[in-house]
Formats: sequence, C-alpha cells, structure tokens
Amino acid sequence: MKLFSTTRTVHYDAATKALAQAVGRCPDDADRRKDFRAALAEAERAHRLAAHAERTLEIIVQSALALGDKDRAKAALDRLAAVNPGNPRLAELARALAAATPTMKERPS
Repeated sequence: MKLFSTTRTVHYDAATKALAQAVGRCPDDADRRKDFRAALAEAERAHRLAAHAERTLEIIVQSALALGDKDRAKAALDRLAAVNPGNPRLAELARALAAATPTMKERPS
C-alpha cells in the first residue's frame, strides 16, 4: 500500500507541475485557468459564427455547468444532439448535466 501512495503522490506532483507550466505558457487560455465565464463567452461567440461547430457546443455545456447555469447547458446539449446525435461526448455531457440537476426527491417542497 505504501508504494501505491508514493506512486500516486509522484504522479500528482508531476501533474501539478505540468499544469503550472501549461498555465505559464498560455496564461490567457480560459480552459486552463478555469475562467468559465470567459470560456462561455468565447464559445458562444464562436458558436454564433459557426453554429454547427461541435466543440464550441461542448465548451458551452461544460462552462455553463461549471457556472451552475443548467438551463443554458441543457440548451447547448440539445443543440449538440441536433447537430450530431453520434457525438462521442454527448453521453458524457448528458451524465454531467443529470448529475448537476436534482431529482424530484432532492428538490425542496
């Protein structure tokens, strides 16, 4: 067990260092900075220019979910499904939306 913990720590440290380097190289990259408002604004702008660009719709879903805007995420997910029902990320994004949406039992009365 000790070896596993040590290995995990080494990988975590390496990942943290790589992330810091990536942010240092591209400090304006909203995806790396977790600046979801900027990512959402840029993705929506890109979507207006190219309505069938699947990646922009994926980013809109992810950013809207990160900001707690489930309605906006759902609308983008629906557009993504209409653009390409076979999109490989569709199921993953739908699960993320479902996880962020309370069930009837969880909703306050």
